[in-house]
Amino acid sequence: MFLAVVGTRYSGKSQVRDYYVSVHGFLSVRIERNALSPSVSDLSLMNSAGPFGTVGGLSTPDINALPQMDIMPPPPHPRAIFNDNTLVFPSAIELLQYVTKNWQLNFVTIDLRTQELIKLFVRRPFFMLLSIDGPLTLRFMRSG
Repeated sequence: MFLAVVGTRYSGKSQVRDYYVSVHGFLSVRIERNALSPSVSDLSLMNSAGPFGTVGGLSTPDINALPQMDIMPPPPHPRAIFNDNTLVFPSAIELLQYVTKNWQLNFVTIDLRTQELIKLFVRRPFFMLLSIDGPLTLRFMRSG
């Protein structure tokens, strides 16, 4: 499952992410700050050869081409780095391809902040978008 937590500023998205990581064993994934919107080079990655086809411009897995996965930590992505127990990807498209390839594992992120990014992931059957909000006074206190 790939869970994306979205919501208003200071609503507690990171606390929800931390809950899923600590209680349910999800792996936290992030997108580098300078790569939070898909670029032309990212879109070319979607059309590269591999176990992914394209439907409507979006990469979709070919079930027969994907290897059978045992439930274990995912293999490292060649361009991803671990930072504070979080797997950080250089682009949204590379994150999409990685979680699609490892669809049987559980991932959580708070980095899908635009409709364009959400639209990349929403077509995946293992994707769930969780929108949260907090009381205005609590959000004000969290803001510092």
